[in-house]
Amino acid sequence: MKNCVKCQKEIGGQDAYCQYCGSHQLRDELMDRLDRVENSINNTVKKENTGLLVTLSVISIIGSVFGIGRGLLYEAVSSLDPDSEYVRGYIYVYANLGSLIGVIMLLSKKIWGLYIYTISQVVYIVTVLWAAMSYEVGSSFAVAFSSFFLIPSVVFVFLFWTKDIKNKLS
Repeated sequence: MKNCVKCQKEIGGQDAYCQYCGSHQLRDELMDRLDRVENSINNTVKKENTGLLVTLSVISIIGSVFGIGRGLLYEAVSSLDPDSEYVRGYIYVYANLGSLIGVIMLLSKKIWGLYIYTISQVVYIVTVLWAAMSYEVGSSFAVAFSSFFLIPSVVFVFLFWTKDIKNKLS
């Protein structure tokens, strides 16, 4: 004796059709197995399709390394002036180090990487705005220069928070 693959009622072990619902046992069993295999493959592909995460992370790593170098350069140049109280370079370095740590954690699919990355980018964005405001008011160069650094940071924070990325993190 076995159960019908569709209605689960008990039928004879050799019956090709269910006497209760009329289901063809072999065909429906094969279709059920195919559906389970297809669902399993789809779930695996969804979990492993990390192209966007990897792409954003690689670009963020490059940007963070550049930002660290930029902050160190700013500090080196400002140290030439003994009266300078410039500190934003160090903030750039720390914010970009935080972003770098966050991205490495994101590549390991850790949700805390997203939080660290976001906080670091917010610090970076605020520092860039602070720098832009410290220049002459209305300076088109300051606005353009700041936008060059701000726009990618804001876009990347939003992209990292998309469902496609968040669903891959634990």
